[in-house]
Amino acid sequence: MAGMTARPPFLVGPFYVKNCSLLGFAITDASAEEYDRAAAQINRHVAAGNLRVRIDRVLPLSAAAEAHRLVESGTRLEGKLVLTP
Repeated sequence: MAGMTARPPFLVGPFYVKNCSLLGFAITDASAEEYDRAAAQINRHVAAGNLRVRIDRVLPLSAAAEAHRLVESGTRLEGKLVLTP
């Protein structure tokens, strides 16, 4: 859920019945110290296996132009684009 104008759908029912939690923060006006604390907390969650990054596809760095076209075209991605060397 990124961007001030983003309006992602959030289906409360499945979330509620699975006893899930949602953690997040807004970084718009965060200080460097707040960024550091947030990064440390996120890293702890990743290390503990509580957060997983959803990856749509992995492309070679030589396909960077294609990755930009995908993002700029508004193509619906089911996760991050990862460029590898």
